[in-house]
Amino acid sequence: MSEAGSPYLELMSVIGHELRRPLTVIRGAATLLLDTESRMPPDRALEMLRLIDVNVEDMSDLIEDLLLMVHLEARDLGLFMEPIEVAEVVATALETERRRLGDHAVTVLGAAPGLVVEADRGRSVRALRALLSNATRFSPAGSPIEISVAAKPGRVRIEVQDRGPGIPAAERDAAFERFRRGSQGAGLGLGLYLVRGLARAMGGEAGAADRAGGGATVWFTLGRSG
Repeated sequence: MSEAGSPYLELMSVIGHELRRPLTVIRGAATLLLDTESRMPPDRALEMLRLIDVNVEDMSDLIEDLLLMVHLEARDLGLFMEPIEVAEVVATALETERRRLGDHAVTVLGAAPGLVVEADRGRSVRALRALLSNATRFSPAGSPIEISVAAKPGRVRIEVQDRGPGIPAAERDAAFERFRRGSQGAGLGLGLYLVRGLARAMGGEAGAADRAGGGATVWFTLGRSG
């Protein structure tokens, strides 16, 4: 195996692994539904259908992340920039990520009504979802997560704070590189890459810092409207 081919093969292996897990669950649930026909109790059948729905959503998000990566690399990402309330971005991201947040209590600070940014609605929600997913992945079970919104001159900074191991200062810039996976080795390693890419595409920036008392603070900015 050549050195040039090794990263490519590793990437294909990771993608295959990430797709195999939800596909296995979907196939198992669908097969069980088909084999039992109408003999399965309604509540059990509903549970199988929910399993299918959840894992289809996970696969859809994975594929969407890969497509976003391609467009960011090609610099042809389509954006629809418009005035959006930050509170709406936060609420939508939280609603979408609620299942994955599990028992993490999330506190929101500073997302006051009337604070408006000029951004793409779907892309800004996706960036915040990626930060929430990153915090969930690296935080101890049940530990608190905080979303903090700060209005600055000409921009708004949206940050997510967790109580995980944090990101060493020497590794913070590299953490936003494509396919950079954390010590747990889970996922594609695209989350923070997408956050920075989406923020920059909308005229903002992204970065990371320590959280007081331990943990990480990861943020992105968007331009203020009005």
